[in-house]
Amino acid sequence: MRQVLITGASSDIGIGLCRRYLENGYRVVAHYRSGQPAFFELAEMSPDMLLLPIDFSDPENVEAAIRDHGDTITGSDVLVNAAAVLESVPFAEISPDTLLRALTVNLVPAVLLVRSIAPAMAERGWGRIVNISSIGVKFGGGSASFCYALSKHALEFLPADHTAWAARDVFINTVRLG
Repeated sequence: MRQVLITGASSDIGIGLCRRYLENGYRVVAHYRSGQPAFFELAEMSPDMLLLPIDFSDPENVEAAIRDHGDTITGSDVLVNAAAVLESVPFAEISPDTLLRALTVNLVPAVLLVRSIAPAMAERGWGRIVNISSIGVKFGGGSASFCYALSKHALEFLPADHTAWAARDVFINTVRLG
């Protein structure tokens, strides 16, 4: 049975992804920080769904999860980076904290997870990584979503290693939703 790790699995998009992968016979490792009732109901009904609570606002939490759940995380055949925080702040009012929070939650965990999972996928000879971005990248964000769009744009920046991974049937792609 293939396994998928979905970050941001408790969002509406994340729940949809969990359902789709479960329907296709995957074991789902579902990351969440806080969840809505529909997420927990799905998990309760799905024996092939493992919940992985991590607060991405501190990168050390991601590193600790990789250490503590290493085999579960690096054993994933598919990684979908869908976790995100969107704070509506007009551009003229952006603070360093607002900018850093968007990068810390929306970008850093994805980089740390790809860094850990892609080599394991390459070693096994198969893997898929999907980074969920935003159509807002194309426009520099909306009137109050610059930090979010910037962090999603950075998520589209692929490491040079991806060409070596592709030779081992590990592909990394970005999907702009919106």
